[in-house]
Amino acid sequence: VGGVTMAPKQERGLRVLLTALAATADRGLGGRRLLQTLPPRPCCRPAPALAGRRPLATLGCGTPNWEGIREQLRRIRQSACVEVTPTTSSGAIDKHLPVSSTGVVYVNWVEESLEHGRAVASMAGLLHSRGIAAIPHLPICRFGSEQELFDCMQDLRGAGVDTVLLVGGNDQKERVESGAVPEHFRSVVKFLESPLLAEMKSCGIRAVAIGGYPEGHPAVHGDLEASEEHLKRKATAVLAQGIDLIITTQFSFDPRTVVAWATRTKTVLDTLCADLGLEPRFEGEPARIRFHIGAAGPTPSAQMKRISSWCQVPDQFMGSLFRAVDQDGDGRVSLLELETARDWLGVPSSFKVEQLLQTYQYADADHASLSPLEFASMIVDFCSASRGPSSAGASPWSGILGKGPSTSITPLEHIDASTPQHTVDDLVAPSELVLCLACLRERWRQEGRTHPVSDLVLHIFPFGGVRRARSFLQNVESESLGLKV
Repeated sequence: VGGVTMAPKQERGLRVLLTALAATADRGLGGRRLLQTLPPRPCCRPAPALAGRRPLATLGCGTPNWEGIREQLRRIRQSACVEVTPTTSSGAIDKHLPVSSTGVVYVNWVEESLEHGRAVASMAGLLHSRGIAAIPHLPICRFGSEQELFDCMQDLRGAGVDTVLLVGGNDQKERVESGAVPEHFRSVVKFLESPLLAEMKSCGIRAVAIGGYPEGHPAVHGDLEASEEHLKRKATAVLAQGIDLIITTQFSFDPRTVVAWATRTKTVLDTLCADLGLEPRFEGEPARIRFHIGAAGPTPSAQMKRISSWCQVPDQFMGSLFRAVDQDGDGRVSLLELETARDWLGVPSSFKVEQLLQTYQYADADHASLSPLEFASMIVDFCSASRGPSSAGASPWSGILGKGPSTSITPLEHIDASTPQHTVDDLVAPSELVLCLACLRERWRQEGRTHPVSDLVLHIFPFGGVRRARSFLQNVESESLGLKV
């Protein structure tokens, strides 16, 4: 290696080979020491656009609008929402919330009693008194009668609540099988298709949030078509009542799945609105349909693996797609690395190197490589036109519902005292998903598919603490995957 002159393509190939050796060598010279002998790789920045070439449409809309994407990163930071427990003290609220200037706070209801619902309403009222909009969870299986629901809604109305998240409840299966749940409260679909939704509207509810599952709902074995039809039924019931719809998703580590799901679901719901005769809102008004995309806040990796297993969320890309493709660890994805990962990454067969050169304005293939932001833009471009990765339609789970993510959220006042310190490298953060959401928001803005753009919001599950989530959001306008947490 020493003193040998190589072409850039040969050097990249050797780097990839030695990186693979380094991962397996446990003695002797090993690949890692050989890799260290290579000269530093030159920083490959985008070159001026190639003269006389027109960007092709296969990867999207030509050269991405980087300034527009950075503006979307700023908007994501401003609108991000978070979830807390109803036992949070007022002092902890003043210290840690809100995490963004315009975001809302979800209040979970994890205990299996109606009395706990009063604590949820009390927390919503406390947040309202601080000028923070609250979205309390409403597990419909916990209600044994319409009167119990009405009493709860009156408490929430007194707390200034106009939006609720309807969920079945972690104890839904057991309660339904015991026969203790009336027909209208046996599932969210049954509830929404009953007269009870109109009664909720009369109690001041202006928007209803329902669950979304980018990987497919475990109850239907991850079948995407069945999950989509299930969501469409719920959306139809909500929108037909003149109530705004929020789709709050389960957290996911695979941005390909999230982008493909959001694009597909947006198309379905746009068509549904047209069929129902719902007119677009004016500028400045909230969107009729809003997506709150779930993401795990910065969390120690071992803890995150446990939570993803409990919640039945695939964790193979917990560390990001970019890092999985960037085999030599230089912080950029070369064309050789991209070609090596083509099949499992899901890059369409129609994709050609020349298209990447034109789209991202590189002078030649030997020096072309993608930054994390450029990689995210590419992911959004080809996933927006597909159903996502090939594994997305088949859930690895048996169809038995797992725990909801709310059961793993730590009360705010316990964070500083009980959370051990971890290095940044040990924390799993949703940096790549944030970059992809910014690219998707900008893509929708350019296509005129969203009005306003704020209908695509980052919803953080603060498994590792709200303090870390706040710190992460403060640095979210960076285009690097190395966001500080």
